[in-house]
Amino acid sequence: MNRCAVGTRGYDLTTPGTVYWALTDKLGTVRDLAVYDFGAVATSIVSHIVYDSYGNIVSQTNPQTGEAATVTCLFAFTGKLFDANTGLQNNLNRWYDPVIGSWITQDPIGFQSGTTNLYVYCGNSPTNATDPEGLVELNITQKLVDYYNELKAQGYSDTRIIRGLIIRALALSDGNVTLALGEVQNARRFIIGSQNDIFASVDHFLQGWQLGHLGGIANIGYAVLKPFGLIPLDPGGLPASPLTLLQFDAGCHGASMYDFFGANIAIGSRNWYRLLEILNKLFP
Repeated sequence: MNRCAVGTRGYDLTTPGTVYWALTDKLGTVRDLAVYDFGAVATSIVSHIVYDSYGNIVSQTNPQTGEAATVTCLFAFTGKLFDANTGLQNNLNRWYDPVIGSWITQDPIGFQSGTTNLYVYCGNSPTNATDPEGLVELNITQKLVDYYNELKAQGYSDTRIIRGLIIRALALSDGNVTLALGEVQNARRFIIGSQNDIFASVDHFLQGWQLGHLGGIANIGYAVLKPFGLIPLDPGGLPASPLTLLQFDAGCHGASMYDFFGANIAIGSRNWYRLLEILNKLFP
């Protein structure tokens, strides 16, 4: 929540004015402007802002009157500076045009952004990555690789690292287990030394989890089909490894856990802590 003191008449630095508080969502986008009435001892919304998917301001209304709001704010979509005269947004290193849904200048770090199109945002994957300064793509996979390097530098074992990566991936994917395990699997491609049975157990955990869609028979199905090679080993183009007891155990846990938890697990919920207990036992 930030303070905003901008009105339709602009700034007046010589005379103190009304202070408006900018209420934001999880992206930092200013959704409402609030004001506190000391006389009535109450807070009210004086401007409610509606955006489209690309950050264009669709409307600014006063909920009290239903008419157009009489106050505005410097900060708008994703909490960045908005220039009402040009309709552009300043993201520190680049200007963004919400009308065309694209940067109007190239990425200042050039091809280090990992793409040949220097005008794209987050590699055209805004649901999986963030770029608050208009510089570089930082997706979940890269965050997991960075986290792996941190844990490895601290001397943690592979099983402890795997547990840490799964938990971090779950947090980054808002509890979407399939997405989280898939991101850990993707991160393996960029982690030197991850082509071993311990890291491969994540693949089997994911396979078992995906089988959970079959219902209560998933755990039995995995246990019966896997040893006979009827479920592929190490999917996703990763090197195959012999089926070990750890991998098999991980797959069985994945199958039974889907049946118990469902497709998503709310961070901080009772099921979340139950999952952490299981991961602690599976990857001590």
